[in-house]
Amino acid sequence: MIIDAALVLKQTDGNETLATNATTGVTSDYIDFGTEKWQGTGRPLTLLFNVVSSTAGGGTDFTFTIEDCDTAGGTYATIATRTIARSELTVGTQWEMLVPFNTRRYVRFKITPGASMTGALGVKAALVNK
Repeated sequence: MIIDAALVLKQTDGNETLATNATTGVTSDYIDFGTEKWQGTGRPLTLLFNVVSSTAGGGTDFTFTIEDCDTAGGTYATIATRTIARSELTVGTQWEMLVPFNTRRYVRFKITPGASMTGALGVKAALVNK
């Protein structure tokens, strides 16, 4: 699968690994679709993410959220969410989330650790057209 570099979700510092620790989640920088109510190419976009590092322990799960907004610095709203058990998020596993049609112009990805989490989780994420 070829992934367009413009659709790789990165941290605001440019790092391609989205890393969360036990007490704070991580939010990617946004991707600008360049238009409101983005429709895509007739096929839904998929958010594909791979676990690249994990020292997570303690808590039971992580919540993965796709958010959109009509301005880059505005208030983002949740458009899709998925909760995955910590025990399933092992290094090398790959996960998917569908991006709904009619998203607003700016889209980002957020990872939130569950309560009582220790350690960290690192993922690489990109939007792909499957």
